[in-house]
Amino acid sequence: MTAGPCRMDTWVREIELIASSQSSDDKSQAEHQSLSDSEDQVAHSAFWAPLLKRDSLANGYAVPERSTPVKLVSACAGCCAEAAAMKELGIPFQCLSMSEPVEAFRTFARANMPDAVVHLHETLREQVEGAPCLNHPQKRRCDLQTQVDLLVAGTPCNPFSGQRHKRFKPGSVANHALTSHTYKELLALVRKTQPTNIIMEQSEGFGKPVASGEAESPLDQFLVR
Repeated sequence: MTAGPCRMDTWVREIELIASSQSSDDKSQAEHQSLSDSEDQVAHSAFWAPLLKRDSLANGYAVPERSTPVKLVSACAGCCAEAAAMKELGIPFQCLSMSEPVEAFRTFARANMPDAVVHLHETLREQVEGAPCLNHPQKRRCDLQTQVDLLVAGTPCNPFSGQRHKRFKPGSVANHALTSHTYKELLALVRKTQPTNIIMEQSEGFGKPVASGEAESPLDQFLVR
């Protein structure tokens, strides 16, 4: 015997309601604990950190203990939130290099992690070239001198976004003014740093056909370059 569509929809709504209620309760409790002055409470300032650790452990995953910091490189990833996440999760790290064209985001990162970023660049191109950075304007070069464990990148999504009017027109992605940040500069940084792990944030359109009638996506093109 199978449930009809209406009954199944009702079940789905009930499950979503229960899950939402549980998540809300967990969030409220975690926020209360994070603001508590009691030494017996968790030390995290972000409500999601203990929840993530708990749920990850329940699924067989745990934050590994490290004796050495994660060597991090952040490329056009906004306010370097990945570093803040590592801090909240208790993962030691050192941000060897960061690039971000928006001054407000750089200011935010500096305010929250004043000693965490070694080389701070305004553009991805300057980061790739190892040009003098904002932290060391007097130096001739600000190159990376060590192995990179994690590269986090958030190059402009404009060329690939499905919300753009001409996104699926032939040649539209390739000819967009911001495409080179991903296809050229980010690839150059990957080749230069040879990171052990890469996290790349992009729009959903990055995985969709580069143009109508084609099977290849911008992601496919990026991976074979």
